Amino acid sequence: SEVSHIDGVYYSTFTAGASGALRLGWAASADGIRWVTTGSPILSEDETSPWDNRSVLAASWRVEDGVLTAWYNGTALVQTGVGVVTASWEDR
Repeated sequence: SEVSHIDGVYYSTFTAGASGALRLGWAASADGIRWVTTGSPILSEDETSPWDNRSVLAASWRVEDGVLTAWYNGTALVQTGVGVVTASWEDR
């Protein structure tokens, strides 16, 4: 996972799930010790994709001009790749 400290809050992405079916999660912490998660994945596999239809994991991210950009690794049965997604930082 990757942790960033923005406006007094720690944010992190993390990978969780069953073996071979990993998803990307999001967490926040005021002190870097106790974390609150979204409770559900923020990014899951794309069943129609040839390269990320099994798992998504290992996100690296940044916030610039109010936009969250995350790069992630996707896996399939025989392929892997790197994808990118964006979202409004206000929607976190």
